[in-house]
Amino acid sequence: LRAEHQGFKTSFTRLTLTVAEVVTANLTMEVGDITELVTVQGNIGGEVETTGSTMSGLVDEKKIRDLPLNGRDMAQLILLQPGVVNSRSSVQSSNTGRGTRFSVAGARPSQNLFQLDGTNINDALNNTPGSAQGLLVGVETVKEFRVLTNTYSAEYGRSTGGVFLAVTKSGTNDFHGSAFEFLRNDNLDARNFFDRCPGTGNCKAKGRPEFRRNQFGFTIGGPVILPFGEGENAGYNGRNKTFFFGSYEGLREFKGISTVSIVPDNNARLGILPGQTPIVVDARSKPIIDLFPGPNGRTFGDGTAEFTGTTDRISNDDFFTIRIDHNFSNSHSMFGRYLRDKSDQVLPRNFPEFPNLAVNTKQVVTIEDRKAFSPTILNEARFGFNRATPAELVPQTNRSLKLIVGKDLGEVTVGGLTAVGTDRTNPKLFFLDDYQFTDTISIVRGDHSFRIGGVFERFIYDGDSESRTRGQLRFSSLANLLRFSIQDLQGASSDSIFVRNYRQSLFGAFIQDDFKATKRLTLNLGLRYETVTSPTEANGRISNLRKITDPAVTVGYPLFNPSHQGFAPRVGFAYDVFGDSKTALRGGFGMFYEQPLFNIFRNPIFRALPFVNRGRLRPCSSSNPPPCLVVAGGNNPLPADSSLFKGVDQVSETMQFNLRPTYVMQYNINLQREVFKKAILLVAYVGSRGVNLFGQGDTNTAIPTILADGRQFFPPNATRRNTAFDTIRTVFQGFSSNYNSLNLGLSRRLSDALQFQISYTYGKAIDNRSGTSGRQEYSNGQARTFDPYNLKLDRARADFDVRHSFVANASYELPFGKGRTGAARQFLASWQLNTIITISSGVPFGVIVDGDPDGDKSDDNAQRPNLVPGITLSPSGGGTPNLWFNLSAFAPPAFGFRGTSGRNIIDGPNYRTVDFSVVKTFRIDEKRSVQFRAEVFNLLNRANFDLPSNSEDGEQVFSFVTNATSSTPCIAGTRVGSNCFTATGSAGSIFSTIGDAREIQFGLKFIF
Repeated sequence: LRAEHQGFKTSFTRLTLTVAEVVTANLTMEVGDITELVTVQGNIGGEVETTGSTMSGLVDEKKIRDLPLNGRDMAQLILLQPGVVNSRSSVQSSNTGRGTRFSVAGARPSQNLFQLDGTNINDALNNTPGSAQGLLVGVETVKEFRVLTNTYSAEYGRSTGGVFLAVTKSGTNDFHGSAFEFLRNDNLDARNFFDRCPGTGNCKAKGRPEFRRNQFGFTIGGPVILPFGEGENAGYNGRNKTFFFGSYEGLREFKGISTVSIVPDNNARLGILPGQTPIVVDARSKPIIDLFPGPNGRTFGDGTAEFTGTTDRISNDDFFTIRIDHNFSNSHSMFGRYLRDKSDQVLPRNFPEFPNLAVNTKQVVTIEDRKAFSPTILNEARFGFNRATPAELVPQTNRSLKLIVGKDLGEVTVGGLTAVGTDRTNPKLFFLDDYQFTDTISIVRGDHSFRIGGVFERFIYDGDSESRTRGQLRFSSLANLLRFSIQDLQGASSDSIFVRNYRQSLFGAFIQDDFKATKRLTLNLGLRYETVTSPTEANGRISNLRKITDPAVTVGYPLFNPSHQGFAPRVGFAYDVFGDSKTALRGGFGMFYEQPLFNIFRNPIFRALPFVNRGRLRPCSSSNPPPCLVVAGGNNPLPADSSLFKGVDQVSETMQFNLRPTYVMQYNINLQREVFKKAILLVAYVGSRGVNLFGQGDTNTAIPTILADGRQFFPPNATRRNTAFDTIRTVFQGFSSNYNSLNLGLSRRLSDALQFQISYTYGKAIDNRSGTSGRQEYSNGQARTFDPYNLKLDRARADFDVRHSFVANASYELPFGKGRTGAARQFLASWQLNTIITISSGVPFGVIVDGDPDGDKSDDNAQRPNLVPGITLSPSGGGTPNLWFNLSAFAPPAFGFRGTSGRNIIDGPNYRTVDFSVVKTFRIDEKRSVQFRAEVFNLLNRANFDLPSNSEDGEQVFSFVTNATSSTPCIAGTRVGSNCFTATGSAGSIFSTIGDAREIQFGLKFIF
């Protein structure tokens, strides 16, 4: 930065600028000749923030380059910041996105925004961008990124959570680059807790599956020099003007994944269940029973047992990017960048025979023009394009059993067993094209620094999301499977159309003023307005049930009526307490709106009547006339004709028509202090409150009778609110959230060979719904809301709530070898140690009951048991993988009444891991070197257990066995009328870990 004025010496300082950082430079003008130069000590980054109120943290190039990253997934570095926790219970799938999911300052993982060089790069479902493997690759491409966690400026919209701002590397006047290879295999790794390989096939004799992983690539950058051209001096030399940077990263992986599933034991296959009269196994049930492999693990004493199998997870990823920068002059520059990431992965599912195939190709284009019209006016114009095409496919099976005529095998679910067959929600394919146009002008006027801008985004949502086209056959219990007593068969008619081509636009404008009110006080004042259109569909396939009582859906535009009240004020302050730039008191408040984009209305548009006709067929009876499943007389109704599903027990997926603003209020107060050289201490209170959030549930429940004591009772003859439909699965508003936390941080930039950062968050996130989608979003989340008409019953700790989170990282350059030469220098010098330490408490979960025990006519919404007073939730001696919670703490509610057990009342296992690396650099000359890396993930080989799960949707289920009689007594359970309430034998058991056992990776990199 250079300042000149007649009669004064020229003042000059060097500044280090990082992404989205506000830097204050104080220049002293001394009397003298303008040709005399005074150099002032410049900013080196990482100092106390005395002019901005945004809560944020920087991940610089050194951390990206040095810290050990499992899978070289850049998203892991986001967790280094206070207030950011890993949503460990989030499911990574085509329904939710495959990238690692985070909660930032209490926000939902789907409420974050990711930008690369100013372009939004969220995936098609508005989550963390990730490859088919869930990796955010580009470690060698990204220069640095910043995480905005609370009360950021009005410049950023479309997000109520965190904002992640990454910038890519660019070329320089010197050619530079690297080539690298990272290697891992099972010979270097420890055995996972649940690895039980028999020593055959792809299992090694030492009990762990086969594993091979290679990550490799290169980078190169420099000036653009072309050997051709016109005129006397043919050719083009781009030094000081035109630069390029390119990179490629490849991944090839073969990994055997151990999966533990619940199957019928050998006696059950013969009709022998403990404590019951032997059952004659129906011949029609045998092909279904044969879908389950034979048990090879422990038995649970209720006719079920473990099966441990190994599925081959095969992964491929090719990531490529090219960037060109051009300087027209000192005041005018432009750059363009293209990124392409193509990946695929064979995904293990419950059983090795039935995998899924995930594929994804992501392309991102950014073109930016920067023009300084004067020293105080700068304009930035940007075009961005983000294309994401995730898909999840179902390989063909070799089974002769079919559920639907002309279709491959679908999915079979049995109470107490792991779901078997192909995934009921696949295949699906999404195409998201997001065209982005932004323009921002920066103006400095006296004590005011203005940023004024606007944004326009055009979304193209094309997709094909099928559901139950191959059928889903359900049995309420193992005993009913043996008897061929079907609960229902769900499917879609053959004339259903799942393809959609939607279009939507977003408009936004903002003004931000950073006002230097006094020498020590800065006010950050901003206002943003943002709104979206109701989406259109290229072929007119729009419908919605606009009122719960409507006898039929309304076909035609609009899908919903959006709110246009998106005015979002942002207010903050930063106070230099002592005027020495070493202590800052900061605070802020802001409103942030969540817009109804594709991730909100995806389910209703792909599965809406009359374009999709989904229904459920039940066995024929006097109360259930045709169309139905004819089971009597030994008739086998399988496979069923898909035409039967049209108009019978219609399942409608809808969306609230008149929308209110969905917003989150963020607020914080914090103190920063430079405690010693280059080390900053942070103490902060951070909070947020969400209003009118989106959620989902069956709104077509029965109308209850209100008793004298105020309790709801559902009599057997209760009717649904809309008798024209069965389930009405609705995305609606009215959910809320609240978050309060203490954030502590201590960070030190590189000094005397040491760099470190310590982050601790003590927080509590409370809500009555943690996501918009249904069953697949969280492994600990109940299927859907408990009671759509009394959301207070679901108020509890959020599905992603982590009470304590501690993350520390450090890099230390060993002092050996300094001053030595020759071989001694090569061997002793340039050693570096790096580590990331993570310790956090567990996420919560709850217990649900399958079926419809409360009689509200919905087996789609969650049902819960009663909580027994005075019984502790923890088993004697504490939780173990075999029994994590006390089954005796739960009891059945009386039929017609809702259970008293709350949502998310049990703590899951905590998480602890240490990642460590040793790096040795061999210097060839001043510009070339070879770097060797040895990295260990989960150094202490700790088994970090996942949550208990015994259902196809990852929930913890207690079962109701229907038609319990004297000949079929209630074993180890409680009789309720003609039904039996019992915990399935696998209840309370854990069958998987989060992350792997200890893994070792070697890397070699050539740098020039």
